[in-house]
Amino acid sequence: MGGYGTDIDEGMPIMTGDDLVPPYAGAADHGVEDSLRDRTGAAGDLLDFVTSEHRKLVWLWDEMVTALDRADTEWLRLRLGGVVRETREYLAAERHVVVPALPETPASLRTAGTVLDALADFDELNPEIDEPRLRDLARQVLDDLHAQDDEVVPRIVDLDAAERWKLGEDMRQVMG
Repeated sequence: MGGYGTDIDEGMPIMTGDDLVPPYAGAADHGVEDSLRDRTGAAGDLLDFVTSEHRKLVWLWDEMVTALDRADTEWLRLRLGGVVRETREYLAAERHVVVPALPETPASLRTAGTVLDALADFDELNPEIDEPRLRDLARQVLDDLHAQDDEVVPRIVDLDAAERWKLGEDMRQVMG
């Protein structure tokens, strides 16, 4: 008998209680780390992770502004939800991982909640393109990211290397 579900279930241990973590847990992380070049934001060090996420988000929001300049509302309508989701996901993870790790919360991280609130107002499934409001949001997000580059990144550099590595992995896990 070999239908769907039968072969998949064969050989899989039934786990209860404290055995909920299968023997292969964590192997994917090592595979990811081994397959990437050094100093990549996809694995490891919090500094690399944060700077790579900042570069990605700055690029995405610059693209939004460029599309606004071109009056390309169709492109904006298709991309806005994803850009908002990426930004919200990153800023929320940053609040959960980076803020508690720093001895003192920089002003740019204290104001990140305002950006999160502004992003929450956008409907990802049916974004209404209000050009002035979207330009203001893009400016707000870009200003926030640049301020974090100036204030947060130097404080991350000051953290112990082992702590930065652990926090980088935490960020990756929180963001999924």
